[in-house]
Amino acid sequence: MDKIKGFFDKKKLDKKFKKAGTGHTLTSRSQPKCSKTAPNQTAERKESDQKILNKSLSKVPSTSSVRAIECSDTSKRLTKRNPAMHPSSSGRPSLDKDKRAPNRSPQKQQRPAGRSRSLDRKTSLIQNGVLRKSGSYVSNEGTSYRHAQPQRPSVAQSVESQLAGQAALLRIEKKSQHNQTQSSIVKAAKAQAQRELDDESKAKAAHQSSLSSKPSEKQFESAPVLECILLVCPFCSESFPRQEIDNHMLLCLREQMGDDPSVVSVTMFLSCNRNPDKLQAGKDIFIRVFNNIIANPAEEKFQKLKCSTNAYKDKIEPMLGHAELLGAAGFELNHIQSENSPGSTDSIWINANPDVERLTNLVAMLKDGQAMKPTLDRQAKLLHPKDILSFGPIYYPDDFYNLNKEEIAREHQMRRERVEKELQLRTKAMRERDAQQEVRKYNFTLIRIRFPNNTILQLVFRAFEKFGDILSYLTPILAYECIPYTLLDSTGQTFDEATFLSDLGLVPAAVLNFQWDEAVLNDVIAQNPKQEIKFLSDEYLDQIS
Repeated sequence: MDKIKGFFDKKKLDKKFKKAGTGHTLTSRSQPKCSKTAPNQTAERKESDQKILNKSLSKVPSTSSVRAIECSDTSKRLTKRNPAMHPSSSGRPSLDKDKRAPNRSPQKQQRPAGRSRSLDRKTSLIQNGVLRKSGSYVSNEGTSYRHAQPQRPSVAQSVESQLAGQAALLRIEKKSQHNQTQSSIVKAAKAQAQRELDDESKAKAAHQSSLSSKPSEKQFESAPVLECILLVCPFCSESFPRQEIDNHMLLCLREQMGDDPSVVSVTMFLSCNRNPDKLQAGKDIFIRVFNNIIANPAEEKFQKLKCSTNAYKDKIEPMLGHAELLGAAGFELNHIQSENSPGSTDSIWINANPDVERLTNLVAMLKDGQAMKPTLDRQAKLLHPKDILSFGPIYYPDDFYNLNKEEIAREHQMRRERVEKELQLRTKAMRERDAQQEVRKYNFTLIRIRFPNNTILQLVFRAFEKFGDILSYLTPILAYECIPYTLLDSTGQTFDEATFLSDLGLVPAAVLNFQWDEAVLNDVIAQNPKQEIKFLSDEYLDQIS
């Protein structure tokens, strides 16, 4: 059944194609031959043309007033020139028989299968020359009339589009400016927040470092219990404070200058100048000047020493005792007229009559002489039990034991670091290095030696002295030099004689317990049962009393 139905449908289509005539394309310039149409067919074409015109005019946007006006103007112009083209007319423009296409077929055109009715009507209009592809109407004389087309905007439409485009551009520009303003505000806010975070992190790090870091290392002379450190002058054996010992030594040597100027001047120069580098530089200059005179005693240029030279100003003049040394060598200070600046004078040391033997002795003493340095005054004191009890108990107010927030936080931080270090595996070198990092460095220490009868001997030592120096000082002043003894700490530990006091932890103050050798002491007591046991000699007791 389907095959039969398809067969007849095909036949119907073939018949329709035959009635349609020859084929043509819409873009062809030449008009195909058309058959003559019947009068009723002409009316149908008029109606179809009117529908197509109305449909094309309806495509114009009704919202635009400019387009509507333009369409009305176009229709009026078309009506004036060709009344037959007015939409209200029932027919299409009349065409003369002689001007019609002579090869128009009288048969009715058949529409090919698959084509729409509107396309056929538009095609017929194009074929008859009424409607072009661009949308304009053509009269019999070839005059074309164009209506408003949406494809090509008019002048008013372009102005409106331009205004709309400018408004759109302004909106886009304002939006971009707004976005830029917002972005700049956001960036500024982010930068401010980042700065605040950085400041907060820095403050936090500084606070943590202040809690965790150790106090800055300070240099102290001695423990607070020592009021003053005294040094003994090597020339007069008198004790003076450390700050005054240098001036005292200089005055003491100047007082003794009349006895032997050469020895005293060299001793002053070597002993009163403590900087070894500057002392060596000054010694080299003096030795060179004296050797030049010894080698050339008759040369005048070697007998003069100008004070205006850089060598004299930098290496000789700042040294203590340089004037006394030059005077002992036979030099005299003179003032002569300046050669460079008239009206001013220059100072110069002149040795008119050099003594070669004296200069030779000065050179030898400068080379082999040793500086005489002041010694530390031990400030020995003997403290008896009654003297210790006379001080009475020491009371501190309650505020002394109160800690502020910083001290508590620092103590907590130090304990936490101590626990962390104990949990870590460290080498012996690391532990020793941590032990050597002390908060405070002391130059002097206070040592107290407690004897069995509760008598205490108080002495002062330098921090870099060795433990053997304590024994060397204590042995000669004991009542029994033949009896061995030991010095112990509170835990009964002994010390190495070759170790520095600072390394032993005996700085800034320490208490050592004196102990005789019991076997030897028992022998001494057995020989003299009635003799009283003494610890210090009577001569020493007389000196310190």
